[in-house]
Amino acid sequence: MADPRPCAYVKDDGEPCGAYAMGGSAYCFAHNPDPEVAKSRKAARQKAGKVTSQRRVLDAREARQQRARILDVPPEPTDYVSASAYLSWIVDQVAHGRLDETTGRVLIQGTKEFMRSLDKRGAQEAFEKAQKTFRRQTAQLRETYLELVDEIERTGRLTDRARDLADAARRALAEMEDDV
Repeated sequence: MADPRPCAYVKDDGEPCGAYAMGGSAYCFAHNPDPEVAKSRKAARQKAGKVTSQRRVLDAREARQQRARILDVPPEPTDYVSASAYLSWIVDQVAHGRLDETTGRVLIQGTKEFMRSLDKRGAQEAFEKAQKTFRRQTAQLRETYLELVDEIERTGRLTDRARDLADAARRALAEMEDDV
């Protein structure tokens, strides 16, 4: 076997190429001016690019699947307490490098939005509950008051001042009912 020859190509800075020449040529594969070699070179570049990009996609997919197997992801939060625990889990995973920061940020933002929706829903429910309680208590107060006044009027033990107060209380209750 003949000793390999260096490529005859000279770079712009005057340095020789440094690669070995192809058999039957003075140039290496990268610098050979032969049109057939140029076609082969172009095909090799295209194939390498596709394989490399496909490999990157497959590697990234495999890495995500591997992380998912390692992470032991908790179930989606359904209430404030589970959402809080989920946030803690995310921070722990990012801190230990088991979850990348970008994914962690997205998960945290989504969980915080979920918690805000719970806050709004909870505030609305609390308001409606307080409103119902107020109406119930007002109705009970009205009934008790009217029973008391009726009893006093029936027994005849009502002074003029008590009668005036009873009339004022009836008007106040009527106004409250109109406002509600």
